Amino acid sequence: MRTLRVSLLIFTFIASALASRPVWAQSPTNEELKRELDRKDQQIRQLLERLERVERLVGARPDKPGAPPAVAVPPAAAQAGEAADKEKEAKRIFRVFGTLETEGRWRDNRNIGNKDDGSSSNLYVRRVFVGADVTPADFVVGTLILQSEYVGTSRTNQDGSASATPQVDKATISLGRDDIPVYGVGGFRVQPFGAFYNHLITDPMTQDAYEVKRAGATIGSRLPLWGLDLSATVYQGETQVGKLFEANLFDAGVVRRSTAVGVREERDGLRSFNVTVAATPVEQLALGVGYLSEPGGNRRNQTGAVWGALNVWDATVEAEYMHALARERYWDTNAGALLPASAEERILAAGLAYRLFPDLELAGRYERYWDDGLGLNAGIWRAQDRFSVGASYTLLKRDGFTVKSMVEYRGTDIERPKGSQAVNWRDELFGRLSISYE
Repeated sequence: MRTLRVSLLIFTFIASALASRPVWAQSPTNEELKRELDRKDQQIRQLLERLERVERLVGARPDKPGAPPAVAVPPAAAQAGEAADKEKEAKRIFRVFGTLETEGRWRDNRNIGNKDDGSSSNLYVRRVFVGADVTPADFVVGTLILQSEYVGTSRTNQDGSASATPQVDKATISLGRDDIPVYGVGGFRVQPFGAFYNHLITDPMTQDAYEVKRAGATIGSRLPLWGLDLSATVYQGETQVGKLFEANLFDAGVVRRSTAVGVREERDGLRSFNVTVAATPVEQLALGVGYLSEPGGNRRNQTGAVWGALNVWDATVEAEYMHALARERYWDTNAGALLPASAEERILAAGLAYRLFPDLELAGRYERYWDDGLGLNAGIWRAQDRFSVGASYTLLKRDGFTVKSMVEYRGTDIERPKGSQAVNWRDELFGRLSISYE
């Protein structure tokens, strides 16, 4: 290769030298030709020395004609590249993520049931969790999340008793691949029923009342038509109606479940299930429908749900509607007996979010709870309309970390019987600062 390069260079320089002489010039003497060849030879040597220096810097040239020169990688750089490849492979197999949220809360009345109790304010850690995904193969994903909530306060945002004891928030094994339409999920998690759209600090009424977090098993199918996702889940317990009584939508100190007062025991076994269908007809539109059924007192507790979200430019419109199709009869502690009729409640949550700037989002939500006569029959207060507005601003987003600040105002209209000590309107303010990594 070196001999060939030298020959080509010599031929090129001789040809250029001859071509540069005018055709009418006299023929050169032998002495002139010798001087010319010596000068060209010196130029060739200089070019070869430069070529060798370049080759030492960038590595040997490839044998394939027309290919770019291969860069010689120093041993240290090669080891660093191998380490980076191994780290990338490790991240694919094992991924760690987490969130820390600090929150402040102010209420004009600490107790809906007594308007004379006065205001309250709290500062606490709303949530801290750490989780990991393990993917030993492209069709298996194991997920574990440990979480602690309401660290530093005794009351939740739903006025329930808070506990900061760390708990397992999610522990699942998922089986499925993108090229296979069937998948399965088993373990403890929020079971697939409802969308629970949220751009604010507080959870919507639908999530407070209908979120089912329980161990269960799901089998589903994803189809290419409209992005259809069909799933069926079985789980144990009477979880959903229990959540309804923790949502602080009515006076759960007077109206209680029969299991809570010892009239009957909660049924055991895999007797609860839900079925959901989600679709994306177009990229900007997502729709879903679900049905849930659990054991109850004198009848099964059944709930239907529909939800949808539409994205238009920088705005997002979301809505979710839950309707109790059948409910057990609740216990009236004042009368010491079951209520004469069941109360099949309904809840609507509708929200609008607008991204004013890349890091600033404004959001609002309207919610309505219909108690189906529960408040009148039991003589208790119950929430009716709720209005929430807020904003979130991303302070930092880099290297997997996101730092965000949020504020929210929430106002709730309370219906109450005559002579009740309950408030008729409740004002609340929330602030949050969070840092997350994923």
